[in-house]
Amino acid sequence: MAAQSFPPPSSNLSSKVELSVSCSKLKNLDHFSKSDPVVFLYCRGREVEWTKVGRTELIENNLNPKFSTTFNMEYRFEEVQNLQFAVYDVDDKHHVDNIDKHQLLGTMECTLAEIVAAGVHLTKPLGLKGNPAGTITIQAEEVRNSEFLMYFELSATKLEKKDLFGKSDPYIEIAKAQEGGEFTVVYRSMPIKKTLSPRWPAFHMEMQTLCSGDWERTLQFSVWDWNRSGNNELIGLTTTSLKDICPERGGTVLNLELTNPSPKSKKKSTGVLVFNSVKTVPRPTFVDYIKGGCQISLIVAVDFTASNGLPSGASSLHYIGSAQGSGIPPPPLTNLTLLHNSISEKYDQRDLLYEPQEQLQKQMPVIAVC
Repeated sequence: MAAQSFPPPSSNLSSKVELSVSCSKLKNLDHFSKSDPVVFLYCRGREVEWTKVGRTELIENNLNPKFSTTFNMEYRFEEVQNLQFAVYDVDDKHHVDNIDKHQLLGTMECTLAEIVAAGVHLTKPLGLKGNPAGTITIQAEEVRNSEFLMYFELSATKLEKKDLFGKSDPYIEIAKAQEGGEFTVVYRSMPIKKTLSPRWPAFHMEMQTLCSGDWERTLQFSVWDWNRSGNNELIGLTTTSLKDICPERGGTVLNLELTNPSPKSKKKSTGVLVFNSVKTVPRPTFVDYIKGGCQISLIVAVDFTASNGLPSGASSLHYIGSAQGSGIPPPPLTNLTLLHNSISEKYDQRDLLYEPQEQLQKQMPVIAVC
């Protein structure tokens, strides 16, 4: 039997991965409600200090949050990439990025390799001053470049009424199926108050984030009734794929019936989800913009402050006189302007380019500076 041949491995041992985060059993640090968690991600290679990668969105009144914001990172096989996930209870919603204003709920440290090698997901305990503080789950998926954004216009009709003294406050979540059969939330809308027939604002998202570039990946659409207490109630859900609901791919599904799998639900149908518009939007590259006629112009404005001296003086940081033959090197401002101009002039066909210093000196008379 002839030996089976395999293609040689790629010489590039790095890949882009997308990390999604969820937590469970977080500490409740609020007296009259539940904690309002947000997750900050920090990385550290050979450096001593941690570097902030980003943060998730804030989820109010929830001790078991599933965040829709993901982190994109470059996974490098040959490097140790240390990560720290820090979960905070947000006390000042106007300054979410200022961690000094919030209370720490717990942290977890691992390496990016641990997450990738874990397979389906990595679940580890959160710690706070040596004590357990809930758990955090990280899922990693390789990012594949996509040329499209997906555009959605969604609405619902005949939703089940959840509020005792009013109508429901519905919002919609979209989750994609993972290899292990679990669903990861990739989008969450804002709630629309007091209606059983909501029409949510149009939105678009990366196809990679939505379905990992797979048109047949199972998507779960769930509609929830928002409650201020954080005890949001499921109205109904349904599953489909992008291929089935996108007309450009032959999809014919215009609406789907919502059902509630809870044994407490007595209704067979809890509403109808309507796909008013689902379409692809090409994502242009920089080259597409340039070939399409995009022009790039350089405009420089200089604040001639008195502390820097008059522009006519050779010692001024804003000196605009001719340096040729004077032995005086051009000031940093001139060098920087010329450098940027040498790049941008290739993309400007209108001949509005940086003028020589001699012309500038004639056109810009020196005036008193205060």
